[in-house]
Amino acid sequence: MINFLRNNFYFIYFLLASLIMQIGIGFTQVAVYGELVKLNANPVYFTIAFSLAVFPGLFSSRLGSYFTFKFKIIYLILGAQIIGFISLIIPLIVATYHQIVFLISAEFFSSFIAGLCYPPFQIYIKRVFINDEMLPLAAKFDVYVFSVNTIIGTGIGSIVYNLFNTQKYLVINMICYILSFMIFSLAFCLKRDLTQRVSKIILTDKINKYKFFTSYLFYFKNMHHKKRYAFFMMIYIAIITTPSISLLPIIGNKFGSNVTVFNYILTPAILFILSKSIGQMCGPLIIKRNMFNKIYSNKMLFFLLMFLFLLLYTFLYFSNYLFLSLLIIIFAHIFSNIIFSLGMYAFQKYFSSDEIGLASSKQYQILTFSMAFISVTTGILVNYINPVVLIYIPFFLIFFAFICKSRINIKWTRIYKRNFK
Repeated sequence: MINFLRNNFYFIYFLLASLIMQIGIGFTQVAVYGELVKLNANPVYFTIAFSLAVFPGLFSSRLGSYFTFKFKIIYLILGAQIIGFISLIIPLIVATYHQIVFLISAEFFSSFIAGLCYPPFQIYIKRVFINDEMLPLAAKFDVYVFSVNTIIGTGIGSIVYNLFNTQKYLVINMICYILSFMIFSLAFCLKRDLTQRVSKIILTDKINKYKFFTSYLFYFKNMHHKKRYAFFMMIYIAIITTPSISLLPIIGNKFGSNVTVFNYILTPAILFILSKSIGQMCGPLIIKRNMFNKIYSNKMLFFLLMFLFLLLYTFLYFSNYLFLSLLIIIFAHIFSNIIFSLGMYAFQKYFSSDEIGLASSKQYQILTFSMAFISVTTGILVNYINPVVLIYIPFFLIFFAFICKSRINIKWTRIYKRNFK
């Protein structure tokens, strides 16, 4: 890893700029929710804020994928930083007057920019790691940036929230956009050939004429089975883990509203977020580079690690000791992020640099929608189903779907051999 970064210094600038942008977005989310709490806002505003933090990315990721065919990705990413900076001006001005509607609009643009940048980020990483032997390193970097963003942007941001007002948080985000704009520019100037627009991808006229959802069906129907598994791997992870993660506040409530750690007054929710991020960072460290290609397609390993994740969360419901609970969360997310890093590896491996922009936008849309839908559904069903039972439902649905699909494939293979061989 160190040798790679030493020989590709421009990629350090790209990682740093990505990290700064994501940290700024995390600070904005903390500022918006913190201000809503201070104003004792109606619960409907929290729902709107959550929706605006999720759904704009569903559409902007598709927009980002479209623009990668029209413009150099440098223009797309730098344009997103400018949009982000401008979008915070009005919320910053009206924060003094406690205008909630304008304040939560900052969430809209944060989600919009995150979705817009996702396809060009994946394209850039694919172009950097052109050698398949380096793809495990790409998967690890992707996980590290996401985890550090959560720790610093959301975790640290929540801890120091009482030291700053909402306006200062928004100013910090604006500064982050300026810094990321400058550092992205530097990274792209050092390696201009990585910033070209994407070549046109071959799509049939039939697919282009169909509506949004129908085009998805054709897209997956024509996809090779290895690509299809790489595409859905991270979506399966999200579906299985989202109920457990979304119910963390229920677990945190039994430890009270505040705890003191090293003379800092923190909420259990913040400690859970930090523990989750630590586990996410440790997961990829366990897998050696030469192991990725051997184990990523092992479906039994996938289900085993996901089951261990759920098993640890089951113990979490019965733990009455805070620090034991934090340790359980760390180990649970080590297991889940071993699979996540394998999913990132497979996605970069099986999609070419011309395909990955469109594929990543579709994956981002399904991933985001699945997490939002399952979180809301879990919140409703937890009133009727025991949480320990509820978190296992998606796992067993996917597990039995895999078994049924395998049996069908075996049956048709036998029929084919008997009649055509």
